[in-house]
Amino acid sequence: MRYGVIQNTPIGLACDAGLASLLCRTRSATIATYQHDGFGAFALMAATVNLWRPHVAFFVLGMTAAALGIVLYNVVLSGLADALLILSLARPAAAATSR
Repeated sequence: MRYGVIQNTPIGLACDAGLASLLCRTRSATIATYQHDGFGAFALMAATVNLWRPHVAFFVLGMTAAALGIVLYNVVLSGLADALLILSLARPAAAATSR
């Protein structure tokens, strides 16, 4: 997304000139989310929920949003989310129930 769409000069010029396509809307939504630290905030929320109530879906959402945040330079919140996701893996094994 970053190199193929956001930093691609012909696509950027076409979208800035008013091209109304799904690619341009996705590009502008990604840029707006980046400017407001949305990827890092979402990753941090998903990592916090995963730390509280571990589930694979929260782990995947948090790791995906953190990866997008790091690639798009939202490093502080995304790095903290990665740390929380790693910390959520350090749990004691569930006790086996015996009959």
